[in-house]
Amino acid sequence: MEIQRTDIPWQERLPEARYMDTHSAYLQGGPDTIDLAYMESLFGPHAQADLAWPARALIALREWLGTAVGWDKEKESASPPLDSYFWSMTEEEIASCLKAPGRTEGPARILWNDEKSLVAEVLNATCQAFAVAWLEKREARISVFVIETKWWSKYYLALIEPFRKWIVYPALVKWIEDGWRKAHLTG
Repeated sequence: MEIQRTDIPWQERLPEARYMDTHSAYLQGGPDTIDLAYMESLFGPHAQADLAWPARALIALREWLGTAVGWDKEKESASPPLDSYFWSMTEEEIASCLKAPGRTEGPARILWNDEKSLVAEVLNATCQAFAVAWLEKREARISVFVIETKWWSKYYLALIEPFRKWIVYPALVKWIEDGWRKAHLTG
């Protein structure tokens, strides 16, 4: 089933962001009710070691470049930068979150979350990216949106496109599906 942009949670808050793509991991077996807290318990930071080495290598390369070239200075800040979408959230949106928004997890800052979905923002010198992750029936889905912030952002995004689309996201989907299978269909 093809995901339509209108089916993506929080997408109405990102009208100026360019929709890149959506990836789905299929979750067979396991509990009848799945929420993000349960997914977090299975796929915490320790589990990333099971991610395919090409994807881990590309992520490590990007992190190294970000540090070496100074692209990722914003993520070092404890509070969200002024151009973060965090500051455009309403008090009602902030209050509706299960976990306090604005905190960083890995390279991203969590903007919004509920039991079944979350929105994370990566804001650095290359672009402003949003990952919208949500659970729907027996699928874990992630959609990517991007705002180009520099004149050279479109070139950077074009350069990383094949790696993102054909190595990193397929590896993440496989990692989730394999981890889910390992937790629920073996033993």
